[in-house]
Amino acid sequence: MLRILSWNCRGFPWNKGPKLSWISNDVDIILLVETWEHEESKVPNIDGFTLWSTWNKRSSRRGIGGIACYIKKNISPYVRLYKNDPYNQFSWIEIRDINNKKSYIAICYFPPINSNFYKKKNLDKTNPYNSLENDISSLRNDGNILLIGDFNARTSNNQAIILSNCSNPNPLWLDEDPILASRYKRSSEDLGENLFGSELVKLCSAQDLIICNGLKKWPNSSKMTCIHGLGSSMVDYVISDLPLYNEMINFDILNEHEPDSDHRPLLITLNFVMHRVPIENNTYNQKNLIFDKNKKDLFLNELKTNLPPLSSIDNIEVLYHNFTTTLSYSIKKFSIEVSNNKRNSKTNPWYDKDCKNARRAIKEAVDDSLKMDDRK
Repeated sequence: MLRILSWNCRGFPWNKGPKLSWISNDVDIILLVETWEHEESKVPNIDGFTLWSTWNKRSSRRGIGGIACYIKKNISPYVRLYKNDPYNQFSWIEIRDINNKKSYIAICYFPPINSNFYKKKNLDKTNPYNSLENDISSLRNDGNILLIGDFNARTSNNQAIILSNCSNPNPLWLDEDPILASRYKRSSEDLGENLFGSELVKLCSAQDLIICNGLKKWPNSSKMTCIHGLGSSMVDYVISDLPLYNEMINFDILNEHEPDSDHRPLLITLNFVMHRVPIENNTYNQKNLIFDKNKKDLFLNELKTNLPPLSSIDNIEVLYHNFTTTLSYSIKKFSIEVSNNKRNSKTNPWYDKDCKNARRAIKEAVDDSLKMDDRK
């Protein structure tokens, strides 16, 4: 099982910030949005988790928006930060299950329609999810898709009207099939609608995605997600493609949130089998591998596909993690496992002098970066 919690914490590091002690220990991935992080007020590390975060430049006394991803260390070798949106409205992470099947999760925070963020960034707020949809179009053939976070969209009970999948290429018109219409019918406490809500439903219809909030399969998913004195609403969503919908065991909108945030956390459980090993035991223990020379071309092609997206990552620690994870995974994939006592002492052909120098240079860059941070 894989348990993922998403929460608009409304300024985690700002002022005193909400606490995370209420989060259950069995949560594997914690996704925070609207952290208000900035250079002088960072989200903290959590013991046992790897942290990636991004934000926009601070405005007045706090950062704008902000996304933080906490990945439990016993699964972190199989998770990588795939891409950050240039305007930091969403971040993609890539997960590989025990069968090497990929899933892409977008952690989203889209400011409200009346925010001056869109004007400052010269973005079209009548089409707020255009960049997200472009990414979905390019990723959906490579893996499953899950969107989660605060979209500031009010969709009432509306649902995507057309779905398709690999096993059934013929489109499924939900408004024409009574059985399907019943299965995916939503019942939301929030009957309000806005422009962002209409655009979100259009996105789902265009990309074969299901809005999971309010489905009768999960009774607790119909609740308001933003509790405000001026009026409550459902603006935080879990949205998935059909394969992940079928693997979703539970979806709950929790009540136990700190008073510092007016948003309720979203918690989902996926029937998603991950490798889980103590982090001190490197899952990709290369001492037990012999590289398969016959697969050298496949190995190089895999690296050509998976390494270029890393160029968009600025954080040196995240870049180092993703580089070593990608390289180690590909090495294991195209190597033969052997026992320690029968290990061939011959150096693997892929690990030549240039590879050693490159790895040493990256490690030195990370060390230098961490030393600079300590001086600050």
